[in-house]
Amino acid sequence: MTDYRVTLRAALEGARERGWKAIDGTTLRRITVHDTPGNIPAEWWPEPTYERLEFLSFVMRERGAPKVVHGVAAHPWTGRTDHTISFRKALAILKGESDD
Repeated sequence: MTDYRVTLRAALEGARERGWKAIDGTTLRRITVHDTPGNIPAEWWPEPTYERLEFLSFVMRERGAPKVVHGVAAHPWTGRTDHTISFRKALAILKGESDD
């Protein structure tokens, strides 16, 4: 039987090097800085760079894999989107093996 909490803790160790940080007992966050594309109007975002925020929230269960919500606020000029993903996909994101 898989101990998902142990698996998640082990994944977080390597994920810290890739910018992931625990912000509470069940949610991880990563902030990355990007250059603002030249085609973005100054009314939308006047700064030369912006931050992309990414979240992984885990709902632990007594049995089975946790439910995982992957949230992304890709740009300040767009809203955040959330999707339910598999625990396996979440581990791939933490390991840097995913395009997300």
